[in-house]
Amino acid sequence: MPNAFVKSDYLKVFVADLIDAMPYLKASKSHFTASDIKGKKPGEVYNFGLRDSGSPTSGIAITAADRTTVDERKIWLAVRNKKSAVSLNTLESVVDIDQFDQEIGKTYGLNLGAEVQKDVLGISYFNANVAKVATSNGWSALAAAIAHQRAARTGSQLFGYLSPEAEANLSVHSLNNWHFENSDLVQKFYKEASIGTFHMTNFAYVTDTPVVSVPANGFGTVTVSAGADAVAPTTSLSGAVDRTALTVSALTVAIPAGTPFTIAGAYACDSLGRPLLRTPFSFVVQEDAAVGATTLYVQKVIVGNTGARNLYHASWTGVGDIAGTLVCQLANGVDYEVAQIRTSDTMNWDNIDLDPVVGGENTSETFGGVKIQVAKYGNGDARANTTRWDCAYLAGIVDNRLASLAYIPV
Repeated sequence: MPNAFVKSDYLKVFVADLIDAMPYLKASKSHFTASDIKGKKPGEVYNFGLRDSGSPTSGIAITAADRTTVDERKIWLAVRNKKSAVSLNTLESVVDIDQFDQEIGKTYGLNLGAEVQKDVLGISYFNANVAKVATSNGWSALAAAIAHQRAARTGSQLFGYLSPEAEANLSVHSLNNWHFENSDLVQKFYKEASIGTFHMTNFAYVTDTPVVSVPANGFGTVTVSAGADAVAPTTSLSGAVDRTALTVSALTVAIPAGTPFTIAGAYACDSLGRPLLRTPFSFVVQEDAAVGATTLYVQKVIVGNTGARNLYHASWTGVGDIAGTLVCQLANGVDYEVAQIRTSDTMNWDNIDLDPVVGGENTSETFGGVKIQVAKYGNGDARANTTRWDCAYLAGIVDNRLASLAYIPV
């Protein structure tokens, strides 16, 4: 008998609930064509090219110095997958679509969506090049982070994300009557996750964002001797993320993910690779580093005379030249909530087609840009049937010049 619960109507309800559980991914863009990602499997890598923007010069005549080669840089993303499974007997006890929504969509669908969002937050939330830190009031950091993003690319539509706890801290410490404005458009887009607008930026709640804590005596002196690009995996490697590895002096204090540092003379760049000489570049730690570690993993750093660069330093020509003393941007003994501000198109979202389950009943549904693949299959030895939902995706920030962070004291 055909499985009624892989029907289109039921699947749309399931996917709608899944989407509601991942507001962080609603503002995103597909950067790859169907042919680009055809045949990709979870763990495999695909490259995104950051384009060069050239080097305009003055005058009419073209000299040898004016002729430059195109210098594109690659950002790689790994295909990831989340799944959920249920005994078919459980599904068969559901008699109509409303009951399906309540018993399956609002449980399995929401939980699967929450896990997808948590996964992407883990690889993307701190992937930004500029950190703005508030000393006593978080609104100032939020406004500064938004202002930086407008300088990085004029005319961008911006989206912001923060935890309910961070929003509560902002509400308590209001500054000059700053607050989130209600917006019907934001409410319609984010539904229950909607916060409102601030400085013409649309904000939504996200959960699973960590608090960044600085010990009372700070992190001690940490010096960098060199940087290196992370090597993309050549075999299936779930969770692989494109990073830059900094070789540092042995840590005397553990450093948590999300901690931002600066190095004298290092500046952020706009979306065309032009230096923003009033904005220090923030090296944001992406993975917790233990005492004794001699490597810090930070966001992807691109250095050199290319429009794809995100960091400018007068003396550095590549990531291998990165050197100096790391200066923590956060205050000692303070805990921080972190908000992310970014453009929608810097977050990539692509669904990946998985091979069908051989001998099973397979179907799929795409709704709101999210695809769910469903398989019903049986275990003859156990005489048991299972239905599983899979969401395979290629997600992550492809241009971290278009993301910034605001640190809000708790």
